[in-house]
Amino acid sequence: MKSEEVKQLLKLKTDRLASLCERTSGLPNETDIISIRRELKTVRSFLYMLRLNQSNSDYRLPSETRRIYSLAKTVATSRENIEKLQQAGGADPGAVKQYEQHILEAMSEWKPQQARQAIDKLTKVLFSINYSKIQPAVLVNFFNTHNGEQPNEEAVPHTEVHFED
Repeated sequence: MKSEEVKQLLKLKTDRLASLCERTSGLPNETDIISIRRELKTVRSFLYMLRLNQSNSDYRLPSETRRIYSLAKTVATSRENIEKLQQAGGADPGAVKQYEQHILEAMSEWKPQQARQAIDKLTKVLFSINYSKIQPAVLVNFFNTHNGEQPNEEAVPHTEVHFED
């Protein structure tokens, strides 16, 4: 996979993030914020894969991007917890109200302009990386896996990594 192809795939991802940020202007939509989180998780995984592949690299989400990811994570996690409580039946109204309060607080802190600036900074970071030094099979497997295809197990050495969201 050539460097231009990688950048083209990343451009699609950052364009989608920028589009989602634009949709959150005005009153933010929970669904859009959760979608932003999902997209950022993929980019974060990509940067993590780069760190594993290049021992001297320190590729991470920029701090501004980590902040919007954190807000989106709060919204998504709180929504999931509310749904779990409701599915369990007899949900404690106090707990549901507390999770709803977490969502409202995170959404009130959400600033679409800052989110857009964070995505722009992330785009600059992603496009400043020299992808020609990375094993092509690793890149192909990453993008195939994140596009729903099965990875080529022989091309990438097996590593087990566990981290919490």
